[in-house]
Amino acid sequence: MVAFALMSIPISLVAAGSELDVLSLISGKPPLQAVSLESRHAMLLRSLSSYDNDMFVSQLFWGLWLLPLGLPIVKSRAVPKVFGVLLLLGGVGYLIQDFGGVLFSGFGQTPLSQLVTLPAAAGEIGLGFWLLLRGVRQAPFDSDYAPMRNH
Repeated sequence: MVAFALMSIPISLVAAGSELDVLSLISGKPPLQAVSLESRHAMLLRSLSSYDNDMFVSQLFWGLWLLPLGLPIVKSRAVPKVFGVLLLLGGVGYLIQDFGGVLFSGFGQTPLSQLVTLPAAAGEIGLGFWLLLRGVRQAPFDSDYAPMRNH
């Protein structure tokens, strides 16, 4: 889970660099004034395309890290299973959103594209609130077993 989450960080940082390129191209500061308007437009479109591609790869990892987080929650009794189910559905939803965008033209503008990631948001936010407000249920202390007790 941690590996999937960590993989998305450098990819997202590269995507942020593409966003900064877009801002630089739009600003039209003196070094860019020497470049023709058509060339700047082409560079702008390339930077936007690069951003979209980087975010596509990053979103794959956003979806993948939810799967190993949701599965133990479903199996445990410490946290309500609904959060684990929502995280699993959300992880699959991110994958559907990513591959739907690659396989079907215009998938990103469909209502399904927006709906498939809602379970992820509900699961992540719900789990965070649950842990903040309620915490993890703990088993009662068994007085017969004390691992630190010296005999």
